[in-house]
Amino acid sequence: KVWSGEVSLKKLEVKTEALNFLQLPITVVSGYIGKIYLKADWTALSSKPVVVEIEDVYLIARPKTDFSSEEKVALETAIHAKLRRLTAWQQLKLASPSLGQKTGASWTETLATKIVNNLQISIR
Repeated sequence: KVWSGEVSLKKLEVKTEALNFLQLPITVVSGYIGKIYLKADWTALSSKPVVVEIEDVYLIARPKTDFSSEEKVALETAIHAKLRRLTAWQQLKLASPSLGQKTGASWTETLATKIVNNLQISIR
């Protein structure tokens, strides 16, 4: 059914480490996603939206308690460094609006950008 442009996945287990990259102050103990539905018109990916519907997300989480004081300081330092870089980038971008825009992007890059720009995600 993938080639028809519709995919439906049900009762998916969430890996306990799935949200670790977000560095949230919680630990996922368990969880599942009731349904993920994907609809894409493969012949018109650059002009029609790719629709992703996520339903019934259930997570059991607990507060993270295994932070050492060194990890806290390192995390705060990293956050502040990222904020400084983001602020500097924003100031540079405001000063020169054409900065950071690629020219001559490949067909694949152009298509991927259009797909992401047309992506419609809903979580219920």
